[in-house]
Amino acid sequence: MKKPFILLFLTLVVSINLALPKDLLGSKLDEFEADATRERPADNSEGRTEESGTDKGPGIFDSILGAFLDPIFEGLLEALHEGGTLSYDRVSDIPGTYGFSRIEMRDVGEPVIPYFRLDFNYQDVQSDVIGLDGRVEIGYGPFGLQFRRTHYEEVEPNDELDLIQINGLYRMSFSKSFELDLGLGSLILNGNRHSTGLSFTIPVQYHPSRFVGIQFRPNLSSIKGNLITDLDLGFLFSKGIFSIQAGYRWLYSPDKDLNGPYIGTSFHF
Repeated sequence: MKKPFILLFLTLVVSINLALPKDLLGSKLDEFEADATRERPADNSEGRTEESGTDKGPGIFDSILGAFLDPIFEGLLEALHEGGTLSYDRVSDIPGTYGFSRIEMRDVGEPVIPYFRLDFNYQDVQSDVIGLDGRVEIGYGPFGLQFRRTHYEEVEPNDELDLIQINGLYRMSFSKSFELDLGLGSLILNGNRHSTGLSFTIPVQYHPSRFVGIQFRPNLSSIKGNLITDLDLGFLFSKGIFSIQAGYRWLYSPDKDLNGPYIGTSFHF
């Protein structure tokens, strides 16, 4: 008598599992997408009452602060200009000079300020979630463009999510071993819906030798006021125009994450 009851119970459980919507099965990718794109209540500061008294204008503290920050801001603008100029000079036909030192011309195949670079990584996010990550960068001297697409796949329940970053880059190479970029563009999330937002990145890489390097690619994005933080820390082991890279990537929405180590290859020209 028990066997028919057990078979009926198992059949009922399987049927309910197949009939459940994907969201109810606890898809990690669905949860991340929903958290990264949901509407959040805006802070209402209109009801605040202002303190009594008249506006007396900037005080002595504001004046001191302005006098302190102005030269820092001017120095930053000068550093940005010189960094871009150095990047251009390193790829130009005629070597230039900077200060009292000669500019180091860029060698073909260097990972720093590449004309073309292609990365592919495999990321182990969780036991049932993987990420296939591809990145393309093209540029000349201080100007570059990067396209990065990460395709996440979940086994149980079966689900997919694409994260796409497109950024224009201002590339600053102060030497053969160091590069600092500023990037601005857009983030696209493709899952159950199509969502876009603003993206800002400050990638940096340092190569103490031609064979070993470290890179850090932070990317901050916003979709409907939701902050999406993408931190990529990796190591490169290079030979000629090819590199093996390994590292760890942290991807956060306000309350969810897709973190994990990765390994892959890089081609740079």
